[in-house]
Amino acid sequence: MSDKEDYISFIDQNSDVPIFFQPWWLDSVSEGNAWDVVLARNANKGIDGVFVYQIKPRVLGLKSIHIPVLTPYLGLWFFSPQGNLKKNTLYSFHKKVIQTLLEQIPSHVYLNINLHPSIQNTLPFNWSGYNSEVKYTYILSLEKEEQQLYKELKGSVRTDIKKAEKLLTIKETHDAQKFYDINSLSFSRQDMLMPYSFVCINSLFVEASKREQLMCLEANDIEGNTHAQILIIRDLNTSYLLAIGADEKFRNSGAVSLLIWTAIKRSIAASKFFDFEGGNIKSIEKVFRAFGGTLTPYVSLKHTPNLFYRSILALLGKI
Repeated sequence: MSDKEDYISFIDQNSDVPIFFQPWWLDSVSEGNAWDVVLARNANKGIDGVFVYQIKPRVLGLKSIHIPVLTPYLGLWFFSPQGNLKKNTLYSFHKKVIQTLLEQIPSHVYLNINLHPSIQNTLPFNWSGYNSEVKYTYILSLEKEEQQLYKELKGSVRTDIKKAEKLLTIKETHDAQKFYDINSLSFSRQDMLMPYSFVCINSLFVEASKREQLMCLEANDIEGNTHAQILIIRDLNTSYLLAIGADEKFRNSGAVSLLIWTAIKRSIAASKFFDFEGGNIKSIEKVFRAFGGTLTPYVSLKHTPNLFYRSILALLGKI
């Protein structure tokens, strides 16, 4: 079997990996660009680590490596030996796995992949010419009482929630088309194109819903106007705030604050953590910080081995 076939079979028996590493997720968000994986195997042919990525074709047959749309984290994941390992043993294991994976990552002119926040050891990548840029998200521990979580909200968020509770009702929906339309308002307001297609989001709704790993909430007023929607994706450990869509006409209704707070409350029973999946854009960081989460770093790996391509990206201000 190919590495990809082995990986699909292996993950079927190891469902505790982040949702973004699941083959069904990758199939849903691929948008016509193939995803693939390289494996680090041990002496017993077991899998110790993986590097999952998407390939995008460029001019002259060149290729670049990325993460798919709607996928905040991908790339490296370890399957560490069980037991309480000494730090030295664990770091040596990480180093060996990464070195094995590096030897197999396909030739590329550019690589840009955000690693999961739990992956902090990227030294072998750095030694091989990769750049590790630190980015941030906010992660809220849900292993607290709801009352305590509410107390830790910023005062202005509690005010917005109270205001919105008087005006709006929250309901769960599985209408992918409506979410796509509402989400597109947030991008059009910034004169940006939608980064993903309806086919992509619809596939995600279908596949994640049947696995009970999707929650889409909307806030409606008494006249039936939808003020905002949010999309939550969850795995065994974490609920992720994947996307927000809001109607600019109702920006002061407090709908987004109420939706996020409702999602947090509904995630307590199913998840240990709530990842706001963002914090690098100044205007967005301010909003997410107000919900009391912990500022958490994650690594963005970049690699531009092709000197000509590196020059072009430098001119465009992308590196």
